[in-house]
Amino acid sequence: MLEFHSADGSASSTHYRTGDWEVVRVEEYPTAIPNNEFEMIVVGYCKYVPVETPLIPMPNAQVSIDSFGDESAYQEFLAQTAEVSRHNL
Repeated sequence: MLEFHSADGSASSTHYRTGDWEVVRVEEYPTAIPNNEFEMIVVGYCKYVPVETPLIPMPNAQVSIDSFGDESAYQEFLAQTAEVSRHNL
């Protein structure tokens, strides 16, 4: 559904909705190998349950200087965002 991707070319989603899949059972299998990277394997069983839900626009992310930790990186982000906005007009 490319029409619901962001206009800036990043292909990020701009809408969401409730999905058609429902988890009906979960099985957990602990690994037998000590110090393994994974503690267990989990298998989820789902069933398809079609739902009629509208696509809901996602709110724009609220970005602040706290997200960057430094003023210069934040200002650079603001400048890039403004440039992308001008380019997409």
